[in-house]
Amino acid sequence: MSTLELRLLELRVNIGGEPPLIVLQEVGGDRRLPIWTDFDGMTSVVAATEAAKAEAVCAQALIVDLLVAFEHKLEAVSIVDYEDGRFFAEITVDKHTFNLRPTDAIALSILAGCRITCTEKVLAAAGVFSEAGQEVERFREFLDSVKPVDFSSDGLSGES
Repeated sequence: MSTLELRLLELRVNIGGEPPLIVLQEVGGDRRLPIWTDFDGMTSVVAATEAAKAEAVCAQALIVDLLVAFEHKLEAVSIVDYEDGRFFAEITVDKHTFNLRPTDAIALSILAGCRITCTEKVLAAAGVFSEAGQEVERFREFLDSVKPVDFSSDGLSGES
């Protein structure tokens, strides 16, 4: 199964009642992966970005500190599936794989300096193409017009 590297592009919280949005960008590619989440999930990612800057403590920072203290390594963070508007993620620690929310996986990747990968299947199903050279503003216009239900066949969206 082919995997592609992603990077965190944008965190967005809309005032109009829409769920928070995390946008990942395909490294070296033209696709973006919008992940709608709840405020708890967004808080995990924001706390990780703040902890990475200020060495503040959050749950994910504690996990990374424990891994280091016990000489374990976060080897991989992967968005592995997308089904019915929901994303599924895994982390690999010392060759052991654990399932967790995509937001928690993203937060751990930020703090551990671990790259995020995604399967081609997920990007094909949920990725959004951007033209080469297109700036964030055009993508924001798209995000302002699209709803989470647009990515789901049964009206459910977000993550578990």
